[in-house]
Amino acid sequence: MGRGLDVSAVCLDYGQDDVTELEGVAIHKAYAPGEGLPVLRFIYPRLSKIWGAMKSADADVYYQRTAGMLTGLVAYFCKRYKRTFVYAGAHNTDFQPGSELIQYSRDKQFFRYGLRNADLVIAQNVRQAELLMENYGISAVQIPNCYPRPKHDENGTLLNSKDILWVSTIRDWKRPAMFMEIARKFPDHHFVMVGGAGSSVLEKQLYQRITKDAQEISNLDFAGFVPPN
Repeated sequence: MGRGLDVSAVCLDYGQDDVTELEGVAIHKAYAPGEGLPVLRFIYPRLSKIWGAMKSADADVYYQRTAGMLTGLVAYFCKRYKRTFVYAGAHNTDFQPGSELIQYSRDKQFFRYGLRNADLVIAQNVRQAELLMENYGISAVQIPNCYPRPKHDENGTLLNSKDILWVSTIRDWKRPAMFMEIARKFPDHHFVMVGGAGSSVLEKQLYQRITKDAQEISNLDFAGFVPPN
């Protein structure tokens, strides 16, 4: 927007209007969470309403991140309407066939089709770019995750520093235990963890263990799940 471009996004239906403007971004709604009948809802309302929302947005470039069925749908949409599709990887496994963090084999096939038909693929790091080339023969543009560097004083001390924050779903590969170990090694700093349990039995057990262990670290506050708003 700051460069004079119109920006749109597609999101789920939470009761808002078909198109809602939020801080200059046009939000096009798709389907409601849980809407439709099991099995059939893959076609309607999910595929059909996402397609309709993308068509309503009428963008020149469509950007989608994270491996899933949606990758294939967006790629096919862009191919059909001669638009540009940019896929951004979110995890190393996105570029390792058979290891994708996708539940259904059907959705894995959708994803791989989408990845192969993206006009541009963004990788977060060197390893992701290597995996993409090794497994798909596709070159990636590397854009590391980043944020503005916080301000320091003339002595290098971080200004306005209060908390060291970790936010994610509590999953083993997100390394919550490593964050807790860092908190133990830096007792003069205040740490905060935010995150709910994952969906599997093992992830729920991990959540319970993290919750219990966090109580034993005096400089760590474990907030559990916190609503986005």
